[in-house]
Amino acid sequence: TRPHPRIPRAHENQKRPGCYSAASRQGTQTTVCLSRLRRLSLPKQHLLRKNGEFQCVYRAGTRLRGKGFAIIYLANTLPWSRLGVSVPRKVGNAVQRNRIKRLLRESFRLHREQFPANSDIVITVRPDFSFPNQATLLNALFEVTRPVAQVQGNVLA
Repeated sequence: TRPHPRIPRAHENQKRPGCYSAASRQGTQTTVCLSRLRRLSLPKQHLLRKNGEFQCVYRAGTRLRGKGFAIIYLANTLPWSRLGVSVPRKVGNAVQRNRIKRLLRESFRLHREQFPANSDIVITVRPDFSFPNQATLLNALFEVTRPVAQVQGNVLA
């Protein structure tokens, strides 16, 4: 009898392990690198995912308006902020909408200190949203969120 074909065997491919474990010779360097990656990650618990969570922020949140987008935030009881992105179909095709969502999530992931702390944050995009690159998008986001982050003491000069 042959074992199940999808279950890997120990001797199957030594050059390419099934998991992302580093070679033992790398030692603490790997541990430091992995901890840095975990710190910069954006786990699913840091995202708004359910319609009810979005509706709660829409109903009771504070709105900040920028050119082509709005940021709505509402304090939560969690020790971290959560992000939700809303892009309507009027903005473009699916590829364009998904790119906008990726850029906004990436901005939040790398610059959480610039957003309201311990809040549920929804970024709604309007049809006139157009930013050619990540840098101009970041500048527009920071321009809108700077007053709130300064009040909360989050801005780093």
